[in-house]
Amino acid sequence: MKDFYDIYVYDSIISYLGNNKINGIKVELMEEEINEQVRYDCINRWENDEKSENFNQKYNEWIKTIPLENRELIYKLLEKFNYYGHVSVNTYFKKLYLNIVEKYNIDNNETMYTFIKKNDSSFNSSMGYAYEFMRINKISAKNSVLELRDLKSKEIEQIKNIVLIDDYSGSGNSIIKYIKKYNDIFSEKNVYILLVSMSENADRHIIEELKEYKINIIFEVMNIEKKAFSDVNFCKEEISRRKEEFELISRAKKIPNYIFGRYNTEALISFYNNTPNNTLNLFWEKTSQNDPLFPRDINSSPDWRMIKKEKENRKLQNLNNTKILVKSVNKDG
Repeated sequence: MKDFYDIYVYDSIISYLGNNKINGIKVELMEEEINEQVRYDCINRWENDEKSENFNQKYNEWIKTIPLENRELIYKLLEKFNYYGHVSVNTYFKKLYLNIVEKYNIDNNETMYTFIKKNDSSFNSSMGYAYEFMRINKISAKNSVLELRDLKSKEIEQIKNIVLIDDYSGSGNSIIKYIKKYNDIFSEKNVYILLVSMSENADRHIIEELKEYKINIIFEVMNIEKKAFSDVNFCKEEISRRKEEFELISRAKKIPNYIFGRYNTEALISFYNNTPNNTLNLFWEKTSQNDPLFPRDINSSPDWRMIKKEKENRKLQNLNNTKILVKSVNKDG
């Protein structure tokens, strides 16, 4: 994109500071022109679906809640924002499968396809992506495993390749925890990590954390996401000031946590089914002052799951109380 924003935003701010009626009208007209250009550019880059249409409908009102002097920063961040619709994701899944078949001559008779399972056994997006991946690439359901612990030792011996499918990895921590948890199954296998997108350096973090494990890790990723404030090409001296500016904008919108995304990932990304919490919080968290452009779906638990959680919490509390009592007795003794 050309430097449309740089040219006009600074002019509009100067006019705004001029504080006279004529310049005030110029500011309003320029801002409308800029906002329309930003909105058009985003919609033009992204897949047309319900979520991008939601952005389209919200944008003009949302940007008005950002102070004029801060809008140039928001424009630059939106210029780098990536939205992946359903069709786009499936297109990438086809390419990812073709890549591993062509590069590594994958034989499905020796390959298992799986996903990162949640601890509470509920359905999650990773499971949905794995299903979509296998469906569009016509991979037999018998090549997948829902519960790795169900695998028999003889089956594990026959598996040479494990393909782990997901949409995005921000820090790499979820992948690391999952592989460590099932290390006895992943050990001495070729582990192909297939992702639509991954934050910069997440692959290094995964390899570093798993370097002592006997696993051959291969990444196939369609897009690498840089940290937001590096991706917009601010100079080193400017990055710190811009991050402070962004934090002030976020605080004014009552955003309490993850201002720069979980683990300070600074992601600028959303998918058709949800927005990762690694994304800058301004774009996904709903507060009394912020109706976000890409709201994150928070899955609430039904009562029957809460009963189990309450039971676990009581058990943990009783354990903590016991430890405190033991310490007290030992101290008195």
